[in-house]
Amino acid sequence: MRRGLFALLGLIVIAGALGGCSGTRVPESQISAAHPKSVERELRVEKVVEGSQAHRLGLKPGDIIVEYDGKRVETLAELSEAITAASGPEIKLVIRRGEKLIDKTAQPGKLGVHLQVIARVHRMPDAKVIEGIEPLSWESGELISFVACVRRVLAYYGEQYDYKYLMGISGTAFRIQFFDGWCPSSPDPGCGFNCAAVLLRTLGRKSQTYFMKTAFQNVANGLDEAQMRQKIVESIDKGLPVIAIDIVNVPEWGIITGYQNNKQDFFCRSYFDYGMTDYNIVEKIPWMAMTIGDKGESLSGEAAVRQSLAVAYKVGTTEKFDGYFAGPAAIKAWIAALENEASFATVSAKTSNAQDPCSTNAWIYETFESNRAVASDFLKTYAAAFGKMQDATLQLAGIYDKQVELLKSGEKNVVSPFTGDMRPWTQALRSKEAGTLRQVLKLENDAIELIGTIMEVCDIPPYKADKM
Repeated sequence: MRRGLFALLGLIVIAGALGGCSGTRVPESQISAAHPKSVERELRVEKVVEGSQAHRLGLKPGDIIVEYDGKRVETLAELSEAITAASGPEIKLVIRRGEKLIDKTAQPGKLGVHLQVIARVHRMPDAKVIEGIEPLSWESGELISFVACVRRVLAYYGEQYDYKYLMGISGTAFRIQFFDGWCPSSPDPGCGFNCAAVLLRTLGRKSQTYFMKTAFQNVANGLDEAQMRQKIVESIDKGLPVIAIDIVNVPEWGIITGYQNNKQDFFCRSYFDYGMTDYNIVEKIPWMAMTIGDKGESLSGEAAVRQSLAVAYKVGTTEKFDGYFAGPAAIKAWIAALENEASFATVSAKTSNAQDPCSTNAWIYETFESNRAVASDFLKTYAAAFGKMQDATLQLAGIYDKQVELLKSGEKNVVSPFTGDMRPWTQALRSKEAGTLRQVLKLENDAIELIGTIMEVCDIPPYKADKM
């Protein structure tokens, strides 16, 4: 499964609503809304799927989508909102091709294009920026965005870790979760069993987390937008990059690195910067943000590695954390969801969104496969930390390798919008995927049993702390 240029759920917002036939020029005066001062953005067509409605409309790579149903669109989020708000049998799509504006009449239905947001950032005289934060990208292979952001912030602080090590000691590489209802946050380290807390505690790093009260109504001391902005500014003034979620495109973690324009616009790194050399500008104020502060007592490298199996065992032998099924129970729940055909009858054919089962399934599958490959690599690298159980540790890595092989062989049955896969997600495909997961489940049970044996022989105590 290959993500290419297209990020988590990034294609979902373009799945909406384009068909039709006509193409005429429209006056530039009809193109409304000036670009923001800090950044210019445009939605560029990167690829048109053969035989799709976009193909029949005559869209071409390089076309810029300018308006959708009378609304100016510069980001995938804006396009998604316009698609959701559109009504009637037809909409008007305005594209720019070179210097020409073209008006196309469109109908609801999937478009079949890959889009990329092209951003041009302008630094202003009042910019305050934390320089030196490494870019984020899917091409790095770091699919778990929170861990990737932590790695980059720690590197800025002068502590160099690789992604594999952080994934391992946090337990994220060993974890599989599934939320009944197709939640795309299932792989996030902070959801369900809190691997994010394990990571920071293991590294001895204190943290401060801020929540928007609109998103977390039951959290004490939730912030409004003005207060969240102020916390971000204060952190930047202290030289602390801010790890934040849902700042560009869709809810993925990124890093806020500065501000300008009278503190109204924030600089950032995100997974949706697409090769930008300078920092991007956030599109949205995050509903959750975190700073990593002073360093306290931490686990040594060997102790952290040994603890990783205690975390893996806890997750693998506990059925559920905060509504998220874990370990073998997660795979069983996933299989049951794939085979619950009645539930798929209610999925809208008009648009896809962050809760779309097809996209969520592809994301969980992709991260599961990636995480298991990372877990195997981690164990092979640090097997010596388990002493006389080194061979058993390598055997455990081999079990994860077998899982990866099975998952790779089953990719053909997973419809992934991230790669422009426009096939119908049929019952037959879901059934075949469930069959693959049943084989993976057997290996997962074998892995957990072996982890228990390694822990017993190596005298590794159970992991008990699971809250931030």
